[in-house]
Amino acid sequence: LRRINMEQYVEAFLRDNISGELLIDLSDQDLEELGVNSNFHRFKITFCFKREVSGRPIKCPPEMVASMLEGDANLKKYGSSILRNGVDGEMLLQCDNDLVLE
Repeated sequence: LRRINMEQYVEAFLRDNISGELLIDLSDQDLEELGVNSNFHRFKITFCFKREVSGRPIKCPPEMVASMLEGDANLKKYGSSILRNGVDGEMLLQCDNDLVLE
């Protein structure tokens, strides 16, 4: 959780003894009951954990995504949300884009 800037949830996960083995089976509702109220945060926690387990590298980091948006006047305004939320290219392609701006 700390590695993906979701440290605000560490205490709840520790309190409920949520480890990697349990995390893979947690539903969206389970995460919400743990206090992860943001739709995007639930997506990010699940997405990043599954990517970690699979060993897939991050190919397009958030800084690169934000930089690519700089060239488009209509998309440039989303760069700060991309960086603030730590959204990489693969994550952006797989989530509902409205979640990123939450």
